[in-house]
Amino acid sequence: MKLPFEPDAKRCHEDLKQTNAAYQQGFAALRALADSDSPFDERLHRFMKSHEATLAAAQTQPQRQTWVEEDVYLCCVWDLLQSMFAAEAQSIAGSSRTVAEKRGALDELSKRVDKLPFGSPLWRDGPRARIQKRLADARDALS
Repeated sequence: MKLPFEPDAKRCHEDLKQTNAAYQQGFAALRALADSDSPFDERLHRFMKSHEATLAAAQTQPQRQTWVEEDVYLCCVWDLLQSMFAAEAQSIAGSSRTVAEKRGALDELSKRVDKLPFGSPLWRDGPRARIQKRLADARDALS
């Protein structure tokens, strides 16, 4: 996976190195899950479970910084999710499926984005919107 996926996330990935160990180790685990060869649905499910466990573990550790470490971690998580969805869209578009099957798969992928449990306006208006646009563009590019 290409990281940072979005150029604006570069600072987040740099700052993650200064957060508590739970965030650093948790993100490393997420990266390994994202890079695995498992089917996308399985990777995404395991990714979200690991993310929840990281948030819980981080609550037990003291903050190392005066800024909110969880915000930096979430920025990295959302950047990684963008990379995951972009790679999956590219895989679908480049597959040997029919155009109708590819469109259906991209539509299903879009529905998965909407089901992710991030309620922040930053998520909705930023990473989520960018993922949805990439998926729509991939769908529109199918001939």
